[in-house]
Amino acid sequence: MPNLAGPPIDDRVRPSGLFPTDRREWLRHAATVWTFFVLALPNLLLAFLAVDVAPWCRAALCGASIALILFAWMTLPPRWFQWLSVPLFVLVPFECFHIMVLAAPSTTGMIRSLLDTAPSEIRDVAGSFVLPLLVVVALPALQITAALAFPRIQPIAPRHGTRNRTLATASLLLAAATLLLAASDAPVSSRSFHRAFQSTFPLGTLDKIGGFAFDEFRQHRADSVAKGFRWDARLENPLGARSTIVLVIGETSRAGNWSAYGYGRPTTPHLEGSPDLLRFADATSGANLTEIALPQLLTRSTPERPYASDSSTSLLACFREAGYRTWWISTQNPAGRESSRTGKIVADADLRQFLTTPGKATRPFDHELLPALESALADSFPRKLVVLHTLGSHHAYANRYPADFARFNGRQELAAYDNSILYTDHVLSQILSRLRATPGVNAFLYVSDHGEALGENGLSNHGRPHPVRAEVEIPFLIWISPELHRLRPDLLANLRSHLRARIRSSDLGPTLMSIAGIESPLADRSSSLADSAYRERTRWVLTPQGDLVDADRLSGSSFHTGRAPR
Repeated sequence: MPNLAGPPIDDRVRPSGLFPTDRREWLRHAATVWTFFVLALPNLLLAFLAVDVAPWCRAALCGASIALILFAWMTLPPRWFQWLSVPLFVLVPFECFHIMVLAAPSTTGMIRSLLDTAPSEIRDVAGSFVLPLLVVVALPALQITAALAFPRIQPIAPRHGTRNRTLATASLLLAAATLLLAASDAPVSSRSFHRAFQSTFPLGTLDKIGGFAFDEFRQHRADSVAKGFRWDARLENPLGARSTIVLVIGETSRAGNWSAYGYGRPTTPHLEGSPDLLRFADATSGANLTEIALPQLLTRSTPERPYASDSSTSLLACFREAGYRTWWISTQNPAGRESSRTGKIVADADLRQFLTTPGKATRPFDHELLPALESALADSFPRKLVVLHTLGSHHAYANRYPADFARFNGRQELAAYDNSILYTDHVLSQILSRLRATPGVNAFLYVSDHGEALGENGLSNHGRPHPVRAEVEIPFLIWISPELHRLRPDLLANLRSHLRARIRSSDLGPTLMSIAGIESPLADRSSSLADSAYRERTRWVLTPQGDLVDADRLSGSSFHTGRAPR
């Protein structure tokens, strides 16, 4: 008997042709087009919105990526295509949010920073960008709904040769991207092409996640070496029977908005009234992201040697070897994962105190560090290093100061940022006054982890793979007590001789060791501002995607003159 039912119908072939014939077909059609559009969306944003040295190369790569997504749409079984897209939909909001906020693709460094950032900090940043936040929440939920409701969808049957033509288009675009990169001003190498490839979605984003996983594996192996590491530190020039060094680490504070550095608004009146406070005129950070910048302050890490911190301990461990008791007191959240670079620095402190309240939406103000500082200053231990990690001017700026310090008006973002600097000035003056009143041979240092863009080159915030100079211009302050000056008069002379030098944030560690009188075979005297052997170097900046750029060649200064005032 003949088979009246006919051959089985492939659910990917719709005899209705290009357009559906009923409402259910329209819904299925819309669900699949939605899936394709969302997967292509990051590439569209990257191709036309992001800033890069080779924009046409990126556009060609993004076009090739869209063609490959289209090829997968026409080739994979409908059920596979829908469900394989679900995990990618989790990455789409992350990539889109990064592009919309920083006008640049995501980076491996930003992925690491996100994992090491407390949820409250993420809320602070995301709360100012309502539309990207809605995208982050809505996209995965909608795609899972579509995958559950329409598991067998393919509205248009590919015509003969369509798959091959799509694949050929992707290949031609890849070849065009290679030629465009070769014709651009960027150096042509496998590394430069790899950076361009990482600007695509989803393959580029998956590649960055793979790079992060490899870095974590390498860091985990280095941890075993760090456990046996020693600085062989000793006190060569003890600072007397009782000495205290207070190091304040600022957050997102750019020197160009300090009136102590020539800014028009009186944002730092107290610090300007301290004639014995040394202000280094031209300091830059070695990174524009905290997770990369902080290790350069307190470990052997530099932009040129970013992994040096993984196989060694921090300066807090060095000071402990030399006979100091160390404190880490912070208004920031506990430093993410314990295995993170910042987390390992904090673990080296003898005493750790975080002033945040778990589960509480509001964050403490930096003046709440003062009682904890007073307790540390009153401790009977003869030699102390107290590190105060502040919230400073971290986004959202308006949440970083009490209402009494809302004194500047004008453009909302700029006014809030300047108010946060005014509040930082108040907190630092209070810290200094307490240290001045403490008996003994004492010193105070302040340095910010990185700066911030506030409209330079049309950009805001920090952490982009192609930074502007404002993101790395930082204030750098040192005060030494009269007792320390009498004990070591050469110290102040050396510091004063370098006030106009082009200094780097990684100079902090060697300088701190020199002030404390600590000697170590690993100490680099040529990087100590307190030593006559100090010499200037190229001020490299390590970007979140792992590239080195010269800070002095960056445009977009926070001083709007190209460099710090001399």
